[in-house]
Amino acid sequence: VGRWVEPSEAPTYQLSVPNPPIETGLASMVRQADELLLALALGIFPIVFYITGYRWHLLLRALDIEMGLRKAMVINMVGAFYNTFMPGVTGGDVLKAYYAAKQTTHRTRAVMSVIIDRAIGLMALIIMGGVMSAAMYAAIGDPTNSVAQRCRQVAVGALVIVAGVSLGVVLILHPALRRGSGLSWLIKRLPAQRFFTKAFEVLTIYRRRPALVLATLVMSFPVHAVTVSSAAMSGMALGLPVSPMYYYVAVPVIVLAGSIPISPQGAGVMEFFAIVLLSREGATIAQAFALTLAIRLVSVFWYLVCGVLVFRGGYHAPTAKETEDLGADESPAAPAQNPG
Repeated sequence: VGRWVEPSEAPTYQLSVPNPPIETGLASMVRQADELLLALALGIFPIVFYITGYRWHLLLRALDIEMGLRKAMVINMVGAFYNTFMPGVTGGDVLKAYYAAKQTTHRTRAVMSVIIDRAIGLMALIIMGGVMSAAMYAAIGDPTNSVAQRCRQVAVGALVIVAGVSLGVVLILHPALRRGSGLSWLIKRLPAQRFFTKAFEVLTIYRRRPALVLATLVMSFPVHAVTVSSAAMSGMALGLPVSPMYYYVAVPVIVLAGSIPISPQGAGVMEFFAIVLLSREGATIAQAFALTLAIRLVSVFWYLVCGVLVFRGGYHAPTAKETEDLGADESPAAPAQNPG
């Protein structure tokens, strides 16, 4: 038989609902969204194309690949269009490499410029996410806070990645360390030795231009700031209970996860990380899904706009044979440093 229990009889009991019985649906969030913030989120995104196009142009010019700034920006935008359909958000890089290779007899250099460009962009994203995570962890000041704990995890993860990549770069660029670490022995037993030889030649060229590499890294931060700001505006427009600063912690991780070439536009992968990261700030599964959908739709909208260049310029996705030929230069290159 049930009976009434007075509060004094259970002083430590707390009523909690781990998951709300009713979540605001996506349609309701869209109807109630702030249209001005959504317009701003959409309108600032093209800045990304201009900065990344100019960054790639600088990297190409350092390798004596004379591609005009306008041409570099057009091919960069064409690559963005193909990202809409290829796995991950890096699939269009193959197309960029193909069309860059058509501008020069040094095809391997063109391919490496795209790889280095992507690597610099990803490193800037990791650094920014790590720094913002550390700053927010310090601002919260309570190590037991669930959001602070998540920020600490992101900051530590970013530090480990940056340290690991830095160590790898040092090993690769210094012949004595390569030999001492056994990396040269491993590389000599890999196939495609000609490609590795030319790749080391490219890395040597960039090593001699540290100011250029640093400049391209620095100019990558505004690119990611625009992406995060666009996502933050979308989140605020949709009413997510997420503090503005926390977007600079969560969105870099979400976007980085989307770079994994598993599914088109990182579908499913981005949602998983969004749910894990945003739940700490009280966002529901539906709200986390809405944010990833907004991030994806903003980029897809502009990627489709870039599709106009594809149809007007006659750009096509490279065939398997054309992709395979990227590693073979049309003419003998200058003697390169042996990777050993």
